[in-house]
Amino acid sequence: MTGFPNLTQLCQDGLKKLENPVVPNIHARIRGKVRGIFSRINATLLYPMSEIEKDYGIIGMLEKSAKTPEEKELLKEAYLAVYLADKNAQARNLKRAKNGEPPEEVDSEEDDDYGTCWDQRELTAEEQKSLDSNYHPNIHPRLLGICNSILARLYRKPDVSMTEINKKMHTRGLRFSCKTPEEKELVDRVEQAVWEARQYARQRANVRARHPKGQDEDWVETQQAEGQEDLQEPSEVQEQDVDNWGEPVETQEDNWEVVPPLEAESETQEDAPLEYNWTQPEPFEGAEPRAQEVDNWAAHDAYQKRQMEVSDLERKLRVTENHAWELAEELKAAKRREEEMKKEMEKKSFRADNYASLVASYNKTSHAHYQQFQLSKELMEENYALKKSSQKKEAELRGTVKALEAKLEKSKGALKDQAESQLKTVHLLADEVTKCRSTIENQEKRIRELEQKIVKIAEQQTKEIIAKLAGKVVRRENN
Repeated sequence: MTGFPNLTQLCQDGLKKLENPVVPNIHARIRGKVRGIFSRINATLLYPMSEIEKDYGIIGMLEKSAKTPEEKELLKEAYLAVYLADKNAQARNLKRAKNGEPPEEVDSEEDDDYGTCWDQRELTAEEQKSLDSNYHPNIHPRLLGICNSILARLYRKPDVSMTEINKKMHTRGLRFSCKTPEEKELVDRVEQAVWEARQYARQRANVRARHPKGQDEDWVETQQAEGQEDLQEPSEVQEQDVDNWGEPVETQEDNWEVVPPLEAESETQEDAPLEYNWTQPEPFEGAEPRAQEVDNWAAHDAYQKRQMEVSDLERKLRVTENHAWELAEELKAAKRREEEMKKEMEKKSFRADNYASLVASYNKTSHAHYQQFQLSKELMEENYALKKSSQKKEAELRGTVKALEAKLEKSKGALKDQAESQLKTVHLLADEVTKCRSTIENQEKRIRELEQKIVKIAEQQTKEIIAKLAGKVVRRENN
């Protein structure tokens, strides 16, 4: 996958595409609205959040009336431009938050589920790079924006609550809108991240269920000092399991009941009177207690001591369980840090291996640089000498050029006179030629007339000769 395109270049390309008043297969209304969006974004780098929200609504309205593939592709490019402007606005809000300034005002009072995910913490370079790498031309910008907003929420707040996951991280609709393999792959990765966040939230809910609020104040204070969420009552922590589509799933664990802690049971047992299998006889007034009654009271005291010891052990067990959960989470974090350190050590070892070759190449390049410096120094001296000689030659050439220019002006005057005389002779010759042509045409006409007269005379003579011959023949026959 490649990174996002440049916003200004995208807007300029879109405006060039829509320069013609009539674009084939694109309705004039869609063309005008999209051109307005491109021109507004291209006009300013600080595109406000209020305009971004309006443009989202305009594009959503136009997508309902889009019919041709060209219209859908144009709206896709417009949505991508608005999404990139939205990213820039979010970055500006983060900078304003760092400076203690309020964020930009938005028309809508509440944020959309998949709208701007503005948080006080800025994404790291690796996290931003991973989000930018999700861009692909075959992924619709709306789907890309929803997936990136979900991943950004998880990056900014890994310990996201189950309620926020169920409200703002729905992926079922995304699955239905996937059309290309790249979109399906992106949605798969987002679903995997949401599933992991849901499992992590369920583990935290189970921990809070084991240790409700007020049972272990020391542990509560330590958790609050570390910046974690406040502990909740067991009734508030009960949450249903949901699948990847956000729908509740009926499992055997759904109907579990929260068992009160053992400490609470021990306190209730201490308050309540103990019931034994044998009855305690009420002594008479002034009577001394019997030996069996004394033994029973001693057993009662021993039982109470054992109950106190059991409650203390249970409290210690809960504290150790809490520490075990904390240590398990710390162990996971330590393993992650260890893997990161291994990767860094591999990179450092690779760098150390390449350090010697880099030093050798640096020495070679420095020596070559020194040689080039010496050569450039010699070339500069030669260049200075050549400049001086060229200046002298230039002065000489200027003198010759001036002399040639004077000669040229003289020759121009002579040539002008010759040209004028030649033009006059040419005009005279042209007049004579026209006269000759007219005489030739007149003679040709006379020749044609003479030819016609000759033909007529010849025809008459032949007719007369034929008539004379015919008369002679008739006479001979008569004789």
